[in-house]
Amino acid sequence: MLESLVDILGFLGGQKEYSYIDRLGNSLDEISIMEAVMDALRVYHTLCRNGGKCVKIDESVGIRCPEVDLNNLESSVDFLRKILASKSRIEVIKLSREIAMRAYARISYMLSEENRCTPQG
Repeated sequence: MLESLVDILGFLGGQKEYSYIDRLGNSLDEISIMEAVMDALRVYHTLCRNGGKCVKIDESVGIRCPEVDLNNLESSVDFLRKILASKSRIEVIKLSREIAMRAYARISYMLSEENRCTPQG
């Protein structure tokens, strides 16, 4: 249920923007987790929803924005919020670490040949 969030975090990591994943992985409470997710979503929307489909990572290489269904994304955020509200602090910390590890693992896929593109301009 959190796949779209993991895709977005992996995409940002593929651009060497690790701070969102690191903040999430180091979060100790629900508020810190939601702030890290909110900031990552803001950057994703700036890069990908305003007409960007290929985001430049160096002079001639870009990576494709992950295709995320916006309804699915909203459901993922709601699901995360509900999970965080129902878990103990230890479980919240474990969840933040798990999502961060999954996002780091997703970076390799985001950088794979099938996701590369040539940036325009």
